[in-house]
Amino acid sequence: MLCSIIIPTLSRHTLSQAIESILRQPISANEIEIIIVNDSGKQLDLGCYESHPNIVIVNSNRSGLGHACNTGASIARGEYLQFLHDDDYLLDNGLIALLTAAFSGGCKWVIGSAIIVDDDGKIVRGRFQCC
Repeated sequence: MLCSIIIPTLSRHTLSQAIESILRQPISANEIEIIIVNDSGKQLDLGCYESHPNIVIVNSNRSGLGHACNTGASIARGEYLQFLHDDDYLLDNGLIALLTAAFSGGCKWVIGSAIIVDDDGKIVRGRFQCC
């Protein structure tokens, strides 16, 4: 397993967009797992995602973001961890770019670029990157 993507969630309506952005990445399905950590305190309605072979859903019962991230990391099987909030999504080839940076730079960790937009799609803050 190459990469585990951990999504802590409060059951926002944008969760499916986050999941779909991962599933669209051009990486072999057996190289990724998606760990959804439900911190909403209620049952998630994920429909077809619940039986998806690459998706694991765990509950952390309103324990907070840090605990939800640690819960996901504790069961992750990937060599690399990617944390993605439930109201974020990966750009096309975003996961490939992060993995390429890690491989080529010998990095222990990589923080990828981000574009922060409002609900109307207007850019609030531009890109940043560290390695």
